[in-house]
Amino acid sequence: MKYLFLILVTFSTSTLWGQWIDSDTIAANIIKTNTLSFPSSSTGYATVVLSGSSQETIFKTTDAALSWTDLNYPSNNNAELQNLHFVDDQNGYIAVREYNTGVFDMMVKKTVDGGLSWTDVSPLHPPLGSGKATLQFLTVDSGYFAVENIVYTTFNSGQSWDSDTLVTTYGNFRDIDFWDSQYGVVGGWDGTFAYSGILFITNNGGQTWSEVQIPQTYSSIVAVQRVSPTHIYALGSEFTGRYLFRSSDAGSSWDTLDLTAFAANNSANLNSLHFLDENRGYIGTDDGQLLYTTDAGLNWASVYNFGVLNSGVKSIEFSGNIGYAVSNMGRIAKTSLTNSVQVNNEFSPLIGFPNPCSDYFRINSKHQQTLAVFSLDGQLIYEKLKPDNQFIIPTKEWLNGYYVGRLTNKSGKISHFKILKQ
Repeated sequence: MKYLFLILVTFSTSTLWGQWIDSDTIAANIIKTNTLSFPSSSTGYATVVLSGSSQETIFKTTDAALSWTDLNYPSNNNAELQNLHFVDDQNGYIAVREYNTGVFDMMVKKTVDGGLSWTDVSPLHPPLGSGKATLQFLTVDSGYFAVENIVYTTFNSGQSWDSDTLVTTYGNFRDIDFWDSQYGVVGGWDGTFAYSGILFITNNGGQTWSEVQIPQTYSSIVAVQRVSPTHIYALGSEFTGRYLFRSSDAGSSWDTLDLTAFAANNSANLNSLHFLDENRGYIGTDDGQLLYTTDAGLNWASVYNFGVLNSGVKSIEFSGNIGYAVSNMGRIAKTSLTNSVQVNNEFSPLIGFPNPCSDYFRINSKHQQTLAVFSLDGQLIYEKLKPDNQFIIPTKEWLNGYYVGRLTNKSGKISHFKILKQ
């Protein structure tokens, strides 16, 4: 067994690293959001529960979260949609718990038409569902499904599965992540009333697994990520426990970053995790804070706040340069990793019209030296030197979505504005 040692760290605020902006709510009547999956920068899927119903459904966007459509997932058998993962815009898998013949069954279902229809590709006789199931697919054919104390592997789109029972006593896996077909990690709860976390590491595609027992109480693993063959992160949070566990040697040794010093100021548990690389990463809290680190978790700063009414950052997803975060109530925020569109001042109101626009956007550019417009992935879409006092930007050929405009006057002062092309 490998054990973790404790490092106490303090947290400090610093300047804003990236600009997150409001997008839109998935639906007005959401009471709970579970999972989010963006296979491309514009197409995404989310599992939600709508008010007035205990049944879960799937919503889809094809315009980078500006609008969402209910796919009306079949509501028979009290289906609970526990985890969702799309490999591309059309092919995806979902872990489902359904009530059948007096018991709850854990199932895997597959879609090849963007969520319009689903087929059962479950392993034979998986454990009866009393906890949470999770899954991840690296390709349309190859993927992993973890439930209770078992990890299942398929190489033929779920037609057949191999299985590894990793915990001989009761255990409950909550998240799984593979960097590629060789390097993976799965984490969850050890099944005791200490609510301690447990991790299993593989560096050979699941042929062998190395167990990591976490000694801290209330450290149940809620999210894991294999950032590289060497670097692994795991988020542990239960009741009063708030930890980030990390390894930089493929799981041979571990550091424990105790987040209590930070959490004491917010009384917030930790929900979600996403690292961009070995040093830069995000954590979402259940009071709506999105936290960011650039030094592998030693220091954190809040870069976005959903607010009390939309609290609970349930999922953080990046596709290409675009990042998405979703709150428990279905609110979406997004960002671009490109420095060109990072803004540290407020967006200027009423700087142009019509907004939303279709064929053109008219802007008051009096006394401005340069005018530039960027897409959310940082691409320069339009530029004009010394624009007229009233200037028309042609937008007819632009793709629908948000754009960030920048005006610079003769003294170098910069103002920003948003354009919504529809």
